[in-house]
Amino acid sequence: MSQLAAWPRVTRESTAMYHLRVPQTEEELDAYYHFRWEMLRKPLHQPKGSERDAWDAMAHHQMVVDEEGTVRKHCVRTIHAEQNAICQAARYGISLEGATLYCKMEPCRVCAMMIISSGIKKVVALKKYHAAEETRNMFKEVGISLVVVEDKFEEYQNQ
Repeated sequence: MSQLAAWPRVTRESTAMYHLRVPQTEEELDAYYHFRWEMLRKPLHQPKGSERDAWDAMAHHQMVVDEEGTVRKHCVRTIHAEQNAICQAARYGISLEGATLYCKMEPCRVCAMMIISSGIKKVVALKKYHAAEETRNMFKEVGISLVVVEDKFEEYQNQ
């Protein structure tokens, strides 16, 4: 899984079956929170413990587990930062028309559609995302500028 540059095309036949489940032990819950901090808070230089924020009590904590029972760190576990930024702007009546969005890695397809719909005109990502080819194509088609600061893929364990 560490060879992201050679990521195979995903087909129904090659897709492993995953399911969601709530962390069942204290150890799993600790691992879940550590990953949440590592992906969402550490890049913003926020202290350990900040991943258990005011939204925590309302969150539906789930982990992605594959057929063999291995916990995967896959993007279905939370709302993406791009989605959160767009929702927060809508909540507080802030127009994003012509805005620039800064994110850790290139947006996924769903986030790209939200970015296009919200009027954002430029996206600056720190790293590439292994499944962002469709995002790049959509942004190019609609004229959204995509700047990737580091020409390398974001990698994380159990992707």
